[in-house]
Amino acid sequence: MNMSTQKETHRIVLVALGIALVAITTLLIRIPNGLQGYVNVGDAVIFIFAVLVDPVDALLIGGIGSAIADIAGGYAYYAIFTLIIKGIEGYVASRLYKQWNRGWLAFLIAAIWMIGGYLIADSIVNQSFWLGLASVTGNLVQGGASVIIATALEPAIKKAAIRRFSF
Repeated sequence: MNMSTQKETHRIVLVALGIALVAITTLLIRIPNGLQGYVNVGDAVIFIFAVLVDPVDALLIGGIGSAIADIAGGYAYYAIFTLIIKGIEGYVASRLYKQWNRGWLAFLIAAIWMIGGYLIADSIVNQSFWLGLASVTGNLVQGGASVIIATALEPAIKKAAIRRFSF
């Protein structure tokens, strides 16, 4: 297997693994928020993979993995919003991480995007800005916890990736 084929195979496997881990983490660790959704730590997995992959791959991991979780978890009506919101969240986290090499700041800005995106999505789904606004607290907790988790794990993930995959 030549080097470019090997790298492409590695990339595809890493993206597939990221999609699966985001979906599984989102489905297994979730707390209903009292409205029509739930709080989860899938964003932390998106942020961790944002360190490892390029922005387009992070977009695929965040969007597809999270949308699969919505569909499998009984929230299919949110899947299109989630595909877009979490996809862009992954893209932003990866792009800013690559640009600044500051995980916490990249993750924080991406989480702020997610909170704003779901404010809009929840307002549309609930046909009320005020009900959409009610979801902000849960998304703040979700985003904040994910930023903390990913920031704590980032040095170890980065070190392991450099050692194992020579990124």
